[in-house]
Amino acid sequence: MRKKWGVLVTAGLLTLSSTGVGVAQNEADREADRAAVRKSSEEFAKAFAEGNAKAAAALWTDDGEYEDDRGSRVKGRAALEKTYAEFFEKQPKRKLTFDIHSIRFPSRDTAIEEGVLLIETGEGGLPRSSQYSAIRVRENGVWRIAMVREWGGHEESLNDLNWLIGEWSAKTGDREIQIKFAWNARKTAIRNDFTVKEKGQVTSSGIQIITHDPRTGLLHSWMFPDEGGLAEADWFSDGNLWLVETIGVTPSGVETKDTNVIARLNANAFTWRSVHRTVDGEPADDTPPVTVNRVTAGG
Repeated sequence: MRKKWGVLVTAGLLTLSSTGVGVAQNEADREADRAAVRKSSEEFAKAFAEGNAKAAAALWTDDGEYEDDRGSRVKGRAALEKTYAEFFEKQPKRKLTFDIHSIRFPSRDTAIEEGVLLIETGEGGLPRSSQYSAIRVRENGVWRIAMVREWGGHEESLNDLNWLIGEWSAKTGDREIQIKFAWNARKTAIRNDFTVKEKGQVTSSGIQIITHDPRTGLLHSWMFPDEGGLAEADWFSDGNLWLVETIGVTPSGVETKDTNVIARLNANAFTWRSVHRTVDGEPADDTPPVTVNRVTAGG
């Protein structure tokens, strides 16, 4: 019996060893496939930036289908090319970035790609993001797009604030403001560390956390100054502006309200001002616009 079990165990180990080799080989093949899928996405982004509707459509299958959560649907390579051409004509300046979260393979010649699309249109325009899921199929050795579903493009998204990631500074007279925006580990929140100096001395500092509030479906932030008090706000995009509707309380317990207006000038500068301000229920003066400049890019 002992010898029999030894044979069975040996056979099992050989089977496992053989299977492991097959899995390793398969994973190596899949890494090459993932690289090919990513390259296809890069080619699409390049065609998009160049306004080349024909090249963008060529990356789809003949009967490829696109649909968004508003019910818009485009089917077929010819219709897709026409749609791209019309969009490129309306938006002569555009950039598309893929943030690919995952690529998996339900079958040998099928890939499911999921992630976030970030589109920038026009000089200084606010970028817009949306989530997407794409089915790709391999045709004659080439990975082509067979179907894309896109959603959330008409709603405020935390990814829409990705352009803020990095270090910024502003200076007005003797006052200097230093700001640093950074993603958390899982990109579910953005942390803002800020410091305000007057004549070189720190007069205010603290942190702000921006995230998606599952209770309301809105972008929401909480600010905690080191000197005490707190503030929270809902974030709304409006054209080229972000409107940050804020309610706060000072360390002494006085309630404040205001609307912070953030206007993106270009990739490396934005303006900030506070309007519709009240302190303890009484109107307060608006602040003049302050230009904030990028110091370092984020990642």
